[in-house]
Amino acid sequence: MILHGHEEDLLKWSCKFCRIGTGINSTHKCQVLVSPSSLTIKWWSGPMQRERKFLAKNILRASSFEEDKFRVIVHILTTPDSNGESEYKQYEVHSFSTPDGIETFSAAVNAVAFSARGISGKCLVFINPISGTRSGPKRFRLVEPLFKLVGVECNVVVTTHHGHASEIVSKVDIDQYSAIISVSGDGTLNEIFTALISRHDGAKAILKPVGIIPAGSQGTLAKICTFFKSYAAAYI
Repeated sequence: MILHGHEEDLLKWSCKFCRIGTGINSTHKCQVLVSPSSLTIKWWSGPMQRERKFLAKNILRASSFEEDKFRVIVHILTTPDSNGESEYKQYEVHSFSTPDGIETFSAAVNAVAFSARGISGKCLVFINPISGTRSGPKRFRLVEPLFKLVGVECNVVVTTHHGHASEIVSKVDIDQYSAIISVSGDGTLNEIFTALISRHDGAKAILKPVGIIPAGSQGTLAKICTFFKSYAAAYI
């Protein structure tokens, strides 16, 4: 590990990396650099030097393999593109040139990732299992690992009837949650907002962040205020 004094202090390691899940087994020698706001991987591909930079807002965390403590996975969620598509990527980093490399690298990456957290702690999640094409439970299973990666605990409620979310939001101790997330169509989301406004402490409650993982047939509100695809909506 080398400390450089540039505009931002950089921590630098020599190691190897590969992209997981692409079907291409391609491992490269590389240098990884961590600044207070980003992670950069530099490597050679033939005669060309290549570079990939990830901003703090795109880094979910660095985690170790259960069976191999000498390898670490860096979890990335890309910023949604113009088509509303976001991609979950995993990079395996290993073979550090210094004995403490993997520990210091993991700690540095996680420090950068956690500095960009918009929400932490516990979230109240409502899943409407009959919205649209009944894809709510499936869509939440897709993004739930991302919440776990960033240390967000989810208190999940699967709604059973119309007004179920409203009943809970109107009475729950709102201060125990960092945010409310609705995996549903527009109807359940509207229930949540209406219940927040109608509370005795509505002026305070309506300031609670509310997010949506769209699972309805149209997702009109989601398209206006966020993205329709699950990964992209989770990013927001």
